[in-house]
Amino acid sequence: MATILLFHGMTSSPVELASLIDALRTKGHEVHAPLLPGHDRNDKNVEERLRAISTEEYLRFAVSELNSTTQSGKSIIVGGLSFGSLLALYLATQFSGKVSRLLLFSPPLLFKPPMKEFALDIISTLPNLGQIGEWVLSKLPLVDKVERKDAVFSFPRSCLPIHSVGAGGRVVRIRKLALKSLDMLQIKVLVIQDPFDHLLSNAELQKFKALQERGLLTLVLIAGGEHELAIGPRYGEVASHTIKFIEEV
Repeated sequence: MATILLFHGMTSSPVELASLIDALRTKGHEVHAPLLPGHDRNDKNVEERLRAISTEEYLRFAVSELNSTTQSGKSIIVGGLSFGSLLALYLATQFSGKVSRLLLFSPPLLFKPPMKEFALDIISTLPNLGQIGEWVLSKLPLVDKVERKDAVFSFPRSCLPIHSVGAGGRVVRIRKLALKSLDMLQIKVLVIQDPFDHLLSNAELQKFKALQERGLLTLVLIAGGEHELAIGPRYGEVASHTIKFIEEV
């Protein structure tokens, strides 16, 4: 049976991966799903913590979780949803000997609308200025989330009601770091995405073309699955495709 490390999305929690985790554990797999730093809803200062967590802090956390999960010396399967998938991709490109397969659920490689992508791309360069840049990111505003009236979920949401503009910039920065070595991946990768995802552009999938040409990519498009695939109306299909990918020889 496999050991699997899963990261949840920005402003979310492991609860939104519960249906997938339960399905994997039912099959006998060992699953670790840590809470990202700055995401403790019991912390009265959680909104300020979300603004303050630096790019490096997220990466150090991901590396620490990988190291603690691979203490036996065996490679593991790493994955994540949305922002969590970028952390997983970063680990796979930087620590190839520790990651045997990769699970990417709704990977945010290109946002829509284009103006949002453009703005976050600019903001993501601020850490190039060092501590001053990170300080600026931590001072960018918080914004209320707008619940989509057309969204359909099979389970209750478990996320913060706000988002941080600075945190959005850090998502794009970590994406850039992860994509630098994408072509060097030598492991099999599963990507599951709703082709009508309100947040992501289908053009992003072209970034995986090289992996597809080398026979390393399994791409599953689940229409109506929602961005939050593990709590969406087709969560059962997400779990089935994931289990099939993990258990195939």
